[in-house]
Amino acid sequence: MQYWTDKEYGTRPPTVDVIDKPVWNGLWSIIETAVGDGSFGFRFPEACPDGGAKYGCNGQAFSQLLQAEVPGVEWPIPDHELPATDVILDVLEFCARAVGEPIKRDYHSFFSHHHLSWDREAGLARFVSDVNRVLARNGVAYELTPDGEAARLLPEPLAKALRSTVFKTGDDETDRLLETARCRIASPKETTAGMRSRSSGTPSSG
Repeated sequence: MQYWTDKEYGTRPPTVDVIDKPVWNGLWSIIETAVGDGSFGFRFPEACPDGGAKYGCNGQAFSQLLQAEVPGVEWPIPDHELPATDVILDVLEFCARAVGEPIKRDYHSFFSHHHLSWDREAGLARFVSDVNRVLARNGVAYELTPDGEAARLLPEPLAKALRSTVFKTGDDETDRLLETARCRIASPKETTAGMRSRSSGTPSSG
């Protein structure tokens, strides 16, 4: 799906490297909706009291593991809070690993709910698409890959140059160092670790 302005003027270049409050609010809405409709029940299913069939998302299990795997995140996240960008990316990856498209099965009239199963592939694709639309519309320089991993986006001329560059300086060690630097430019992982160690006051292991 493209909005009018995308078709008329083109999409915004991915130049924003900090997720601000309006963007986070949009991402939070996607996550909150997925909790409510049972999408995260793929990984955190809620068991029906009458027979053990699954019918939704176990919010307590979801929140407890989220807070354990992404330190510093409260649940529910306070409306006024804006997590750091690297923390938001961790949250998105956590959610991507938990999501599936809920499929209604039989209706349980006593508890007024449907028992569910989940389509992992469809749910992940929808979550990734929804998240990436918000990020792209705001020119944010990150996206989720089809596998649900956060990736840094580069301006296309730089990305093209990096993809096609082969270092041949005549010195193997120099070539190796340049290749390592080339790979790290597009990787959020090193930056994330460095930001986290600096913010916590813990020396980086590197």
